[in-house]
Amino acid sequence: MTTDGGEAGRRRRILIFIDHYLPGFKFGGPVRTIANLVSHLSDRYEFFIFTFDRDKGDVEPYGNLPREQWTQVEKAKVFYTANRSLRNIRRRAEEISPELLYLNSFFSLVSIKILLAKNAGLFPNLPVLLAPRGEFSSGALIIKPRRKRAYIELVNRAKLLKSIAIQASTEYERVDIETHLRRGRSLSTARLIVASDIAEISPGPPRLINRVRKSVGLLRLLYLARISPNKNLDGALRMLKGVKGRVIFSIYGPIGNRDYWATCQRSIKQLPSNITVEYKGGARHELVHEIFCQHDLLFLPTHGENYGHVIVESLCAGCPVLISDRTPWRNLEECGVGADFPLEAPEEFQRVLEAFVEMDNKTALEYSQRAYDYAVQRTQNEVIVEQNIKMFKAVLKDEDIY
Repeated sequence: MTTDGGEAGRRRRILIFIDHYLPGFKFGGPVRTIANLVSHLSDRYEFFIFTFDRDKGDVEPYGNLPREQWTQVEKAKVFYTANRSLRNIRRRAEEISPELLYLNSFFSLVSIKILLAKNAGLFPNLPVLLAPRGEFSSGALIIKPRRKRAYIELVNRAKLLKSIAIQASTEYERVDIETHLRRGRSLSTARLIVASDIAEISPGPPRLINRVRKSVGLLRLLYLARISPNKNLDGALRMLKGVKGRVIFSIYGPIGNRDYWATCQRSIKQLPSNITVEYKGGARHELVHEIFCQHDLLFLPTHGENYGHVIVESLCAGCPVLISDRTPWRNLEECGVGADFPLEAPEEFQRVLEAFVEMDNKTALEYSQRAYDYAVQRTQNEVIVEQNIKMFKAVLKDEDIY
C-alpha cells in the first residue's frame, strides 16, 4: 500500500498532544474525538499520543498503566507522563521523528509551550495542526476570561500562528475562531480548515425493546456532561423549577468546578417536590449507552459546543435531546428528535419538558427510532473521515485545500 506522500508501505507519523486520554473519561468530548480519529485512520497514519498520566482532576495517576514509555493503547502508542516540560516533549519527538504535531487545545500549557518553541525556531520544518475543540465559544471563554483574553491578545500580536494550521470542527466554530484570532487583519495568518469530528456510531438500530418504558406523567430526564459553568447545569435546574408533572432528573458527570457545583446544589434545594434530582457521579464511556437507554430525554442547555459528542451518543442510543441553539445540532424539533432553543427562551424548554412528561410509550419509541436514524444520517462517517484525511494531507504536504 502506498500512503499519503510517503514511501510504499509506510504510514506518516502524527504526534498528538492532548491533556487527558483513555482510559480517562472526565475530559469529555476531546477524548472521544481522538479515540474515534485513531480508530478510523490508523490504517493510513501512525498515531503517537503524548498525555498526562491521570484523568482530569485526579491527584493519583492511572494505577494499571506503565508510565514514561510508549504503550500500545488500542491502535495508537501512548506516552503517559507527569513531566510535560518542553525538554520532555522534544525528547519524545526525537524518539519517533513525527511528520506532524497535532495540538488538541489552544489554552493547554503543552500547546502554549510548543507554539512558543515553534516561533523560536525549534521544531523546524515540522508542520503543526491546532484544534481548539470549542475553546473559542462564548460559553468556554466565560471561564477564566481575563487570562484567556490576555493570551489570545499575545498570540495575535506576536503572530504565533503564522505558520500553523487550525482545525475547526464546524462552520460555527470557524466563525468563533476567526472572531477572536482576528483573521484577515494581519495579526494571525494561520490557515483555517474545517473538518468535523468523527462520531462513534452504533453498529445497528437501537435495541428499542431495551429502552426504559415511558410512563405517562413521568419524565426520566438526563444530564450527562462535566459540571462546569459552560455546560449550564444551573440553567437547566432553573428551567425545571416551573415544570409541571413528575420529573426524575439524573445528573452524571465529574465536578469540574466546586464553587459552581455548590451553586447548583442551592438550585436543587429550591426545586418543588415534583422534581427529584439524583447526582450519580462520573460515567465511564462503556456505560454511557446503557445510561441513555434508561432515560427519556437528554437535557443540556449548554452555553456552547463545537461538536457535542454526548449529543450524538444520545441520539445514537435512541434518546432524544433538548439542548440550546449554541451547538451544530439545529432544527431538532422539526426533525422530531428533540428540540434546540435560545437560552433566552426558558419557556420553550419548559414547553418541551412538559410535553415529554405527558408522552406515552408508543410516541416515545417513535422519537427513539427517529433519533437513531437522524444521527446516522447526519454523521455520515465516510464523508467525515474523508474530510479528516484531506485535512491531514493538506497539512503534511503544506497544500491549500480551499
